[in-house]
Amino acid sequence: MFLHKPLVHAPMDLILTGQLIAANFYRETYATIKKKPFWKGLVRHSQEYLLEKYYRECLTYIKNGEILLDELWNSTNKAR
Repeated sequence: MFLHKPLVHAPMDLILTGQLIAANFYRETYATIKKKPFWKGLVRHSQEYLLEKYYRECLTYIKNGEILLDELWNSTNKAR
């Protein structure tokens, strides 16, 4: 089956991608790393930089009565 539109997920950078992989496939190591202040700072920075605006926009679409999936698909297809 071929998907004609991209799947919708929150934006991710190298830090958030690494977190996702570590949390899912290297659980014991991640349990140790996630407690370290340096790691927490990196993740917090990535979340603030990428996710704050993304989720704010999602909430705006929902509050305006829009269909979130359609709006997110449309936003990826707009000329930049």
